Amino acid sequence: MKIARAKGHLLSFEQGLEIVKSTFYLLENIQHIKQDLANKGYSAFEICDQYHCSYCSTTEDCTIHQRCVVEETKETLLSATRMLPGFSLDRDNEIRSDYLQTMRSRRDASNGCTYNELKETFPDPRARYVRMQFDPCIREMMREKYYNPSRFEMRLDSFERSVSHRIEDEADAAISETDVILQCDRKQLRNLAIEHVGEISSSLGFTYNKSMSSKYWPVFWKPLTDFWGLRWHFRIESDWVHWISTSSDDEFSRPNPYLVPCLTLCPNYLRGNIDKNAVTGEWLNILYRSCLSGFQYSYLRFANERELKLCLQANLELLKHIITPLEHGILRILAPAAHPK
Repeated sequence: MKIARAKGHLLSFEQGLEIVKSTFYLLENIQHIKQDLANKGYSAFEICDQYHCSYCSTTEDCTIHQRCVVEETKETLLSATRMLPGFSLDRDNEIRSDYLQTMRSRRDASNGCTYNELKETFPDPRARYVRMQFDPCIREMMREKYYNPSRFEMRLDSFERSVSHRIEDEADAAISETDVILQCDRKQLRNLAIEHVGEISSSLGFTYNKSMSSKYWPVFWKPLTDFWGLRWHFRIESDWVHWISTSSDDEFSRPNPYLVPCLTLCPNYLRGNIDKNAVTGEWLNILYRSCLSGFQYSYLRFANERELKLCLQANLELLKHIITPLEHGILRILAPAAHPK
């Protein structure tokens, strides 16, 4: 695909850092976002929180775990800036959390070796995987996984079933349709999703843009300047799709299709697949789904039409909390004259 590119319009590593950091204050107020989503009928992520916290042996461990989750989220959000011009390995510390670096140092001191020395110091891979964790709750989870696998599998199975049942209940409550599609190809899924998303996304300023879309990536576009804008696009992943309308034990072992929604800052001339058609500096992924622990697990997989619609709605509800501070950050960095501090 031949693209007429505008010269002098590339994001830098420094600009990317500032844009992503504009959303960080939301993480300090994440309980408000969780409560708002739960009030609107999207609370499956809470089961993920409860599952991880069940491995905390003390209140202090739980507090540390919750802080680790927030700081790891910041690192995840900032990791996308590694793709921008100006990044080099000697600047990697700029996307690292000071708190997590302290936790990593404490882990190394407790292990008596650095992370890179774990393999030599602990030949048993089970011990190595446990000791590489710095979050006390995740370390206990890994300890159970490798040293008490039957109990780990029992707890994991209970957790997965709880999430599946919650999603079923939420879909029943939120979506009025009673029919269930038993078989559907990816093109039909794509068209179904586009139709359902259109009305919801328009309330956020996004409109479906056919010329920007590719075969499997429908694009909803929101212009922010004469040049830059945000595209919310998604892909439905699965080699095959087979939906069943009855509950059975094997329902939990079958590979459900899953949704891959993305939010990307890019110029308005890009068309189709960004990974193939954009050059370095023309795009920045905003990993908004990482802002809420457990959200990606809960609202990506679906087993029927209603659950697909629920996943789409939940993702857009989370986006509502991110979009305003993100837009302000983008305009402050990329259009400072029109958007003074």
